[in-house]
Amino acid sequence: LHDWGQYENVKKEAIERIEQHRKGAVELQIVLPNGKVADSIPVKIELKRHDFLWGAVTSSRNFANSAYIDKYKEMYLKYFNAAGIENGLKPKRRSSAGEKSAEVAFDWFRKNNFYMRGHTLTWEGYNWSRPEDQRVYNDSTLSDSEKAEKIIESYSRHFHHAIPKWDVQCWDVSNEPIDNNSVNDLLPEQNTHAHWFKLADSVRKKHNKEDVLLFQNQYQIISGTSDHALTLTKEGYESVGRMALYAEMMDEQIAAGAKIEGIGFQSRLRAEWPLITPDVIYDRLCYFDRFDLPYHATEFELRDSAKAKYTEEQRRLLTEYMMVMYFSHPK
Repeated sequence: LHDWGQYENVKKEAIERIEQHRKGAVELQIVLPNGKVADSIPVKIELKRHDFLWGAVTSSRNFANSAYIDKYKEMYLKYFNAAGIENGLKPKRRSSAGEKSAEVAFDWFRKNNFYMRGHTLTWEGYNWSRPEDQRVYNDSTLSDSEKAEKIIESYSRHFHHAIPKWDVQCWDVSNEPIDNNSVNDLLPEQNTHAHWFKLADSVRKKHNKEDVLLFQNQYQIISGTSDHALTLTKEGYESVGRMALYAEMMDEQIAAGAKIEGIGFQSRLRAEWPLITPDVIYDRLCYFDRFDLPYHATEFELRDSAKAKYTEEQRRLLTEYMMVMYFSHPK
């Protein structure tokens, strides 16, 4: 991994984009008590809150019970204007203790005017399903279409529960569709991911929440550097590689009536992967510009493993690469 010296032009171009997309002109006219307009006096302006979303996820249980909660809140207010709950809003946590503790965290964030992400309305993987849904998957007396009918009905309950309950600004509607298609696989002639978007749209309209954006969310698109991430193929699709496949799947969903209004890129990096560079990060973001949708980096993390650990210098540089490149992109 090389410092910015090797990417001097990349960083220069990024800073130029930041000047264009993340800043604006301000013109002040200061009128004195006597009615005269002040001229040539010093003025200090302090940015109190950024329009760009800088967020961090929280474990709702830690937020509700941590002995360090005051420090925790202080750090949120100092560094962030957006947040999300790690698990408490997921279908598997509905009516659980985790959802109850999420209510405590959520109440504080909303009182402090944080932008809140909703994660997630569906996650089609068997392992992420509720126990009653797993029992249906495993019921050998049911046909695939009968299983799908029961599971779709069950999954739909979370939409009617979560959308009116949580005061979020956006929802991850379909989570990780490349890798999690347990319901869709039961109905190969249909597109259940498109169905979830249509359902989310109808439920938000019912509850006068049309301003809540609907996101698709997937991992290892911008951050993926493994061979699997770059060469993945999927039966029924022409694409090679996760970026192309993610885009093709969204094309298919949109064609089927899905109202996708934002693209989520989980941005987790792992120490055993080849190191990603800033030019690659930005090029991958630009790959999805044709959708003309807002982007969210939904899960940025630098994760060590038993195989490899990041040095502090690698952590610093990779964090800066991600922040500068993401901050510079207009979407």
